[in-house]
Amino acid sequence: MRALKPFLAASAAIAALASGAAFASCPNTQPTCSTGGPSQVNNHQVQMNDSHAWSQLQVVTAGQVSGNAAASGNLVTVGVQNITANVRNEQHNNASNVARSELTVTSSAGAAVNGAAATGNGMSVESRNATTYTDSLQVSRWNETVSAQAVSTVRSAGVSTTSVQAAANNTAISAVGGTSRNDLLQYNASTVSARAEADVCCSDTATAGAIAAANTISVTGDRTRINQASLQDNTGSVTAVADLAVGMTRDATASAAANGNSATVATTFAPLTSNANQTNTGNIQANSWLTGGSWSGVGSSSAYATGNAHDALNTAGNLTSDVFQSNSGQVRAWSAITGGGVGGQSATLGTAIAIGNSNSATLCTGCGPGILSASNEQRNSGGVEAISRVNITGTATGASSAVATGNAASFYVGTPGH
Repeated sequence: MRALKPFLAASAAIAALASGAAFASCPNTQPTCSTGGPSQVNNHQVQMNDSHAWSQLQVVTAGQVSGNAAASGNLVTVGVQNITANVRNEQHNNASNVARSELTVTSSAGAAVNGAAATGNGMSVESRNATTYTDSLQVSRWNETVSAQAVSTVRSAGVSTTSVQAAANNTAISAVGGTSRNDLLQYNASTVSARAEADVCCSDTATAGAIAAANTISVTGDRTRINQASLQDNTGSVTAVADLAVGMTRDATASAAANGNSATVATTFAPLTSNANQTNTGNIQANSWLTGGSWSGVGSSSAYATGNAHDALNTAGNLTSDVFQSNSGQVRAWSAITGGGVGGQSATLGTAIAIGNSNSATLCTGCGPGILSASNEQRNSGGVEAISRVNITGTATGASSAVATGNAASFYVGTPGH
């Protein structure tokens, strides 16, 4: 699930830039105030036609170059501070959302950064010292496409980075203090694709990363009481591809992550309750390829695919987790490396992980008391496949790992290190 964090942060940033925020607050000098009742935010959005974003950048020599493309169907941001607010959100994406960014450096650049992001429905709620109730429904229709692609061709650069993120439905909620209550529903039937392609001749570091998800939920709190119920249903296919070709470089990294349904809920020093229902029938595929000449540091390729994933984390507070997961889609993770390391310190690492259903609950009691109450039910009937291939001419350290698991659950309560 760590792989989802960059995507969620990027989606929230895109939402903040592309959509005006609905904001309600009391003065910072007044911790609470009476407004005659809770503030109300009611958002209803329907996207009926396609959105396309296409960026092209060609340079010969530059100190720093960056390309970016972002396409979205519906976006909303909400900010709440020092008051009570109810947020009701309904978003329907009945169209395709396609973003493509092309970057070409024919001579040299200090840093070459290229990225693309596509979102069907996106919602971001941020609160501070507030009581919020969020009731949200996000639907992305069948026979539509949510696609992000970034293509980089770089002759020479100190740093070359190519990254893409695509999600049909994305919800990000963050809170500091107060209480966050959430009822979240996400349904996806569209096709989701994220593809990062990079051809880098010479660089200090070269990376290509792709993250694709049908339905994603991230709820984080700092000293915030969280009470959440979520339902996620995906029937569409999800594909993430990272394709990195290098000539000579120090470090080369290709990574791809594909998820059907994912939910992450975390807080500190306050009670947390998460009731989650996840169903995936779509095919999930993550491909990561690293090919080319040589690397003197680390050359790595990692592919990670899950049908359903849920993670709950609390520090010093009660944690209640009740999760049902059902996966019948095909889940595949493929990783391949062709090339070789040079020098006595070079390393080559290939990893592929495929999981039908994944659920974890972690309660750290090192900073205060807490009780873990966890209930888990997982059903997997879909095929799960993980393949890692490493074909290298030479390296100081070489490793290849492939893990395929139908149902995986992990629960921990205690003090780390004891």
